[in-house]
Amino acid sequence: MPRPRFLPLPLTAAVAALSVALCSCSSAPGSTAGAPARAAAAAGDDAPRMTQQEMNARPRDALRQGGTLVWAIDQYSSQWNPVQADGSEASTNDVVKALLPTFWRSDAGGVQTPNPAYLSDVSSELRQGKQVVVWTLNPKAHWSDGTPITWRDLRADWQALSGQDPAYRTATTNGFDQVESVVRGRDDFQAVMTFKEPYSEWQAMFNNAGNAPLLPERYVSTPELFNTSFKNRIPVTAGPFKLGSLDTGAAPSPWSPTRSGGVTSRCWTRSSSRRTTPARCRGPSPGARSTSTTTAPTPRATS
Repeated sequence: MPRPRFLPLPLTAAVAALSVALCSCSSAPGSTAGAPARAAAAAGDDAPRMTQQEMNARPRDALRQGGTLVWAIDQYSSQWNPVQADGSEASTNDVVKALLPTFWRSDAGGVQTPNPAYLSDVSSELRQGKQVVVWTLNPKAHWSDGTPITWRDLRADWQALSGQDPAYRTATTNGFDQVESVVRGRDDFQAVMTFKEPYSEWQAMFNNAGNAPLLPERYVSTPELFNTSFKNRIPVTAGPFKLGSLDTGAAPSPWSPTRSGGVTSRCWTRSSSRRTTPARCRGPSPGARSTSTTTAPTPRATS
């Protein structure tokens, strides 16, 4: 299967901008299409930027508990590791983006900001001529099995995606192949990443927008684990949703605790006949137990 190309985030934005520019240049003679942009460019102003998203955004506390969320995917994946060679496809990424951690959030203009659910702080600086990124993790963040997210997860991801060991069947090594080392910082919740040379696209790392979420050390620390742990299953999560079950002939149903306290609940479903099928999901309640693939178990708040 041919491997897809991965573009760094700013480069992707540049390609999109180039496409818009080319479309404007192809306007018919005498057309006013693109005139405002040309006028702005002639005046030396920056090109217009997207600042709005077509969504009905609401505060978290204004959302009701429970409900049904249906995603349409083109196939049912057999490899749910999105950075493994066989898992790098749209159907995998569409699902795991809601299940695995992303260290970054993107606004309508593509500006990246740290996700406080996982990062308390992040910085990039030059030390003795080398770029050093310090990732300070939110100590409340943990995997769905209760294991804390620590610097060891970042080190394991780097070792798997560095390209140094071909036994790791990776879909991409972008950025990780530029890293020289990942070591423990002041405690288990800080990772110090040193690059071989300055790397401007470091914000694409551990980023769902770049199809590179964080994966747990327990399931990627060896080539065998990396290649097989997510085959036909999703063993652990730490995103907005937690997996309830996988059933190729029925409806998977995750529930969603927040990463650092509070509770929300959703369901997503997909039938084996390439049609999305809604499932009924109820919000969590004290003492609730999972009685079927569409019942949400009691979430455990992390605060």
